[in-house]
Amino acid sequence: MDATSCTVTRIAMEAFRSLLNDDWLLIPNQVSLSSVLSTCLTVCSTEFGRVVHDLAVKLVVESSLAYVRNSFIDMHCKCGCLEKAVKVFDRCSDKDVVAWNVMMMGWFESDCPKDACGCFLHMVGEGVFLDETSFCTLLQALAMLASWG
Repeated sequence: MDATSCTVTRIAMEAFRSLLNDDWLLIPNQVSLSSVLSTCLTVCSTEFGRVVHDLAVKLVVESSLAYVRNSFIDMHCKCGCLEKAVKVFDRCSDKDVVAWNVMMMGWFESDCPKDACGCFLHMVGEGVFLDETSFCTLLQALAMLASWG
């Protein structure tokens, strides 16, 4: 990311923060919260991401929380904070296929293909309905393991 993009991203994060501080001019929903988490990912600002996640827990109805939670797990994985991602993932009592796929992809993208495969096996053991992403991520992890010998 170049300096201009980074500056624009930080300005966007500050604008969001100021909206929250100005007597709640706007109340964020699951889409805006997930978008802000994606912005946090761009600059690996897990601290601000935590603020956004906590806000989501307070504001978003429970059925929509998974959407934001999955973005939060993804942000931690892509920022190299796998331990934090696992903590959030493990605390989820209602893991859907997207949460499992995000965690499995996080392991794979962090060069931990054995953990990605283990996540897949755990997912199967939990009886989660698998989708194309589940199988594609598993195949990528297996290919990485095979290339390592």
